[in-house]
Amino acid sequence: MPMISPIFRLRAILPAVIGGLMLLPAVRALTLKAAVVPPATALPSPADRFEARFTKEVRPVVEKYCYGCHAGEKHKGDVTLDKYTHFAAVQADRPLWEDIADQLASESMPPEDKPQPTKAEMALLTSFIGESLSFRDCSGPRDPGKVTIR
Repeated sequence: MPMISPIFRLRAILPAVIGGLMLLPAVRALTLKAAVVPPATALPSPADRFEARFTKEVRPVVEKYCYGCHAGEKHKGDVTLDKYTHFAAVQADRPLWEDIADQLASESMPPEDKPQPTKAEMALLTSFIGESLSFRDCSGPRDPGKVTIR
């Protein structure tokens, strides 16, 4: 087996090494450009989706069918719904919204002499209340709890 001299090896790989070194700044520039470009769009968190659904779909239905008796100066049954302007407020008052869901499911609200929501609107309200009361946002920072120092 013939021996290849180290100088011959160096001559064979030297152009590749030099070419690679010349390409290095170009590759580095491409890498930096890729790192600086912000992501196209961040996905909304689950809480943001609930907030958007409450604002766009649920609240208008509540305003249409419930505010006549449960908003402003009227507080029939000691229930005021106009103070629930965002999703977090709905979650904070669980007992009231559970009662509202029960009233809707039993069809005792709205009263028969008042305008009635359609089946789709009723399903929207009951499903939103059920989903929002069982929702827990786990996308925030984690709290490891108490850490014992040893």
